[in-house]
Amino acid sequence: MRYTKFLQGTTQEQRIQTKKLKSIIKQITGIEINKVSRKQEIVRARKVYYKILRQTSKISCIAMANSVSQDHATALHALRNFDFDYKTDKVLKELYDSVYDVFVKGMKIKTPEDFVQENLRMQQKISELKAQIEELRNELKEARSNNIRPRNQQTKIYNASETIVSF
Repeated sequence: MRYTKFLQGTTQEQRIQTKKLKSIIKQITGIEINKVSRKQEIVRARKVYYKILRQTSKISCIAMANSVSQDHATALHALRNFDFDYKTDKVLKELYDSVYDVFVKGMKIKTPEDFVQENLRMQQKISELKAQIEELRNELKEARSNNIRPRNQQTKIYNASETIVSF
């Protein structure tokens, strides 16, 4: 690691937060953000790391950047450009949203098995809804065959030459 005293001047809670956030990012992406690299996946993961740390703790940019073997200017640049990148980069948006949900909101990380189960539940719901649609179509056909008309079609339409006598 380039910086050996990267969390000097930070509290124990901030150190725990940085480690926890790094592990969450690694679990979600499989990427080690401590690597010195310009690969887009690693850069995106670092941007998410900087943004979430900035939102949730009062850790300095120097400590943030040093914790992932970067210079403080790199962290500042990533933070300044994050909002634009969030709007334009779909991969960054999805990554940020998923890491934010896990780190800040406390949601659990979805595994492939979770997605398979959710897919099966959705397929079950779709088949139930299709059956319900078919049932409603049959009811509608039956109602049409019984010559049942909606209320607005049951009223009698009078010609203009007819007079209605009411007492």
